[in-house]
Amino acid sequence: MTEPMRFADSFPTPTYEQWVAEVEKALKGAPFDKRMLTRTYEGITLRPIYTRQDWSAAGDASGFPGAMPMTRGSRAAGNRVGDWDVRQCYGHPDLNKANDIILNDLARGVTSLHLHFDRAARAGHDGDAAGDLAGDDGLMVYTRDDLDRLLTGVHLDLAPVALKAGAAFLPAAALLMALWQHRGVKPEAAVGAFGADPIGTLAATGALPMPIADALSLMARLAKHTAAVYPKVRAVEVNTCPWHNAGATETQDLAIAMATAVA
Repeated sequence: MTEPMRFADSFPTPTYEQWVAEVEKALKGAPFDKRMLTRTYEGITLRPIYTRQDWSAAGDASGFPGAMPMTRGSRAAGNRVGDWDVRQCYGHPDLNKANDIILNDLARGVTSLHLHFDRAARAGHDGDAAGDLAGDDGLMVYTRDDLDRLLTGVHLDLAPVALKAGAAFLPAAALLMALWQHRGVKPEAAVGAFGADPIGTLAATGALPMPIADALSLMARLAKHTAAVYPKVRAVEVNTCPWHNAGATETQDLAIAMATAVA
């Protein structure tokens, strides 16, 4: 692992006017308002950049970051304390090749890993019995030893590991728990996310290997166990990509995220 990269520290902070002037040069005569302002389906105009001049903090009903109602974030310092989390997704089926890519990325600024399991693993199958599903669209991880090989050289108490295993979120979580134990990572030091999202998986694939109520029950049991044992690990994910990719507007995307979280 390397020290966090603070790219912005090397550059002076320009004024808004200086920034606009540079953008207009890059636009080569194209109107700034037409090229740089975005109007949403709901009729909201989004600017390309916002400064404190766009919104006065005085009397703001949103409160302060890190204080209720948490509309401005859960931490007062924002990303100033922990810096940005640079998370890269990995899905190369060859675990040795994927490990080379991971170690190379960690040495160059990536800070957390998103592991995308193949179709066999996402369906809950072992690779040897999965036929064409093995190695299709993801990592060929079926056992603890597979995961151990994939993450060789990765300090699991420093680099968070997030899982994307679809309907098989429970066995995938069990593999990661087993690897933490195998590597001697204490539960309070383990960092990562199990990515349990049966509603999002159902929306993306159109089917689950069990009734949705059963899948949500398993998710709840995993969440309860995670909260009790792994304080730095998140069990549940709300992923609205299936709806966003299908054309959902910003309002619909937000509504679906909130409805999924409530469910």
